[in-house]
Amino acid sequence: MQQSINPFRKVGIVLLVIGILDIGYMIYSIFNGFSYTSSFNIFAVVAGIFLIRGNLIAALITRFFVTFFVAAVFGAVILYFYFMPIDLIMVQIKLQSTSILSFALILSCVIAILIWMCIQFSTSESIQAFIDGGYKSTIPKLISFSAAAAGTLLMILIGVFFNFIYSSEVITKAVKSAQEQYGNNYQYHVTSFNIEDDHGIATVTAYNNEAIKTIELEW
Repeated sequence: MQQSINPFRKVGIVLLVIGILDIGYMIYSIFNGFSYTSSFNIFAVVAGIFLIRGNLIAALITRFFVTFFVAAVFGAVILYFYFMPIDLIMVQIKLQSTSILSFALILSCVIAILIWMCIQFSTSESIQAFIDGGYKSTIPKLISFSAAAAGTLLMILIGVFFNFIYSSEVITKAVKSAQEQYGNNYQYHVTSFNIEDDHGIATVTAYNNEAIKTIELEW
């Protein structure tokens, strides 16, 4: 495909830039002792290079993953607000407004970029490029539908799993243990846990209108 009529070039450039920035931040984190790992950067750089060159297979693969992540991110946001107590969210906004707003801004940018990429892959020029490359016009749509279905199904399965977990005795035990240590002045929300045989480890967020604490429990 000639570069002058390559409809995937913009997406490729964006992915390449994001990948390079991510690699740069990872290197910066390593030298400064920060904990940061990412498997996205290499994919972004490689996909970006192939898209800039107009590779149709790379375009189809990237289209799949971009659509998958759009569905997964929206699903994750829904699950977050479903499982996270609204009182805790309000306290976080009140006491941790800077970090919450920063996270919301970054998430909004990620969603906007992903949606923009989906739009770019769905333009008439992009569809025509697939047709000119020997693909049926229905292939890109099928790729997007499959990716969206896979992302949605994954989030549904995760939601069912966590709904089961949060109604289990393990959660009740973790909350009760935290309550015994810190009393009734806090409300409690279990954020993570690990069970092996009779040994359990849980991370519990204790919060009220004035403070938020992270509690590590073992039993």
